[in-house]
Amino acid sequence: MKTTIGVLSIVGIVSVLASPAYSQTFWHGVNIEDAGVSPENMQAIHNAIKVGMTDLAPTPTGFPTGDMLNAEHRGMRIYDPNKAWNGYTLLNTFTGTGTQKNGNNVLIDMEGNIVNEWTFPGAGYLSAAKALPGGNIAGSSVDPNATTPGGGKLTQLNWQGEVVRQWDTNMHHDHEREGSPCGYYAPGAEPKLEGAKVLVLESTRPDPEQTKHISAKFIKDDLIRELDWDGNELFRWQCWEHFDQFGLDEWAEAGLDKGLNYEGPDFMKDMLPEDWSHGNDVAWCGPNKWYDAGDLRFHPDNIISDFRSLNITIIIARHDHPKGQWKEGDIIWQLGPDYSQAGDNYMVGQIIGQHQAHMIPQGLPGEGNMLIFDNGGAAGYGALIQGLRDADGNPLGTWPNTFRMFSRVLEINPVTKQVVWEFKQTRLSEDLDGDGKILGNEKLFFSNLMAGMQRLPNGNTLICEADPGRVFEVTVSGEVVWEYAPTWFNPQGFMGVAIYRAYRVPYSWVPKELLNKK
Repeated sequence: MKTTIGVLSIVGIVSVLASPAYSQTFWHGVNIEDAGVSPENMQAIHNAIKVGMTDLAPTPTGFPTGDMLNAEHRGMRIYDPNKAWNGYTLLNTFTGTGTQKNGNNVLIDMEGNIVNEWTFPGAGYLSAAKALPGGNIAGSSVDPNATTPGGGKLTQLNWQGEVVRQWDTNMHHDHEREGSPCGYYAPGAEPKLEGAKVLVLESTRPDPEQTKHISAKFIKDDLIRELDWDGNELFRWQCWEHFDQFGLDEWAEAGLDKGLNYEGPDFMKDMLPEDWSHGNDVAWCGPNKWYDAGDLRFHPDNIISDFRSLNITIIIARHDHPKGQWKEGDIIWQLGPDYSQAGDNYMVGQIIGQHQAHMIPQGLPGEGNMLIFDNGGAAGYGALIQGLRDADGNPLGTWPNTFRMFSRVLEINPVTKQVVWEFKQTRLSEDLDGDGKILGNEKLFFSNLMAGMQRLPNGNTLICEADPGRVFEVTVSGEVVWEYAPTWFNPQGFMGVAIYRAYRVPYSWVPKELLNKK
């Protein structure tokens, strides 16, 4: 028997589900098509939610406010040397330090002192800058002649900031070096310094005729390539070519076709591509216990990537299955986009706009589990409530269709898709102890647009809350034992405060003889 629900009742429910206090997305009930709602009322419900999302958008975001913009409260905020995993931390910032070198990729010690700083050639870096043993770093240099605007060349710099290696790429967001499957320190898994393969995430603009089944608008697409030391292509994966493997429903496809997801002001929307996938991350699975136990989905050479616009994380086959179950390039493991009770992702909870999905490397606590920074904010294509259709029976799809105003760091068993550890702090920021500062878990944990995390050898997790410009280390119990916000920042602009990524490295990665050669 169907239950009739009036428009006012639904809008009332929506106002609760869309509130900052609500933990997930708009609707976790039955499909609205089974609830006796007329097509006219469905359209009204869709419109009401869209208005509500617009009204909510400016309220507490991950952008820095108040305490995080107070210069006196920045710098070293918390440090317990007995509980933290001590080393150097590489910060990927957007603003120069103001020193003579004026670097925007800055290595600090545990007290927040600058150890060294680098700036990649060009107008600024476009992707994560990662530390290498011996005092080098690898990141992206702007290429003014890039075929797709915004691309950069994978570039390695030495301690003095000189270019020592460069690959001809159109890279954005992320890259990896052979030997280190996810780009950070793990005992026994150091990146190779010579003769290494590299994995890069690049940007392309496909022929609109080839992608009109995805969107009526021309699209910006993601390309994953594996290159050898000399730049020869070993593997190529074009995202749009695997559209049919993502499992998008008719509401998601309807939302894609509207061309609502573009990076830029509204008056330029017709000139800007649909940012349909927005890849944030690439990593190899690396050696792991699942593969050792016979699960070929987690072959060490297979590639993990996540796509912010789609709320999807995937594993891509690097080799054909020996018994023909899949071909090289197929998507063979997936989390999202459906996190409803109907699917096998339900126990994870709604993931929105995620970043830096990777498998914890061997040698670290939690090895084999997957870490994902679940940003929250707004992302995803689909219905605002399952089953919404217009008067003609067409699916009412849109972008974004999920919304949440706090972040989570998730550790997930990739076989069972169960959360085994989680960090979140959903309470609005408040000076609870009255010391005049908002530190540690007094602060709302929310980074809307960027972020990352790293499992440390002592079991702690280093978290880059990118948007407000805070990096902190938490124990398994959630205690903040180290917290830092750069003292160099521009309070007038979001990018002047943000930190794209942060990486902790052992002291041994910086030879002592280099410390006086900045």
